[in-house]
Amino acid sequence: MTEAGFIIFPRRTPESMTRPLISVIVPTYNRPEHLAPLLDSVLAQDFADWEMVVGEDCSPAREQVKAIMVDYAARGNGRMRLHLHSENLGYDRGIRGLIEQSKGRFLFVMGDDDFVAPGAFKTTADIVARYPNVGFILRSFAWFVGTTENVFQIS
Repeated sequence: MTEAGFIIFPRRTPESMTRPLISVIVPTYNRPEHLAPLLDSVLAQDFADWEMVVGEDCSPAREQVKAIMVDYAARGNGRMRLHLHSENLGYDRGIRGLIEQSKGRFLFVMGDDDFVAPGAFKTTADIVARYPNVGFILRSFAWFVGTTENVFQIS
């Protein structure tokens, strides 16, 4: 498992003032055992203006992913939802579909085995407030070995 950096793409629309600031989009295929730590890291954020869309790509573990997301959707106060693809789309088409499903001004594109670093959403909001015309934010990548306390950072 990794603790990922994130890539955020802005979405400028007239409706953006009523949209969440951040959409977290996560494609997943047959790896339900990795979802809970990612979902926990999103719920642990100290910033509330976000939504999350997980796209399940017709994997053999679809029912497990659905069960996990039902539990987390209840904990996420309606901000977490699952999109079930009607056919296997693969990674690229799945990401495009998730972008279409999302509503946020900025996207965090995450892998299903990633984590969102503590404070990442708040940091993003602070950057957007300080630089309202920002077009792209790229964070560094980190991974851990064994436990999340043993982190290696690439700057």
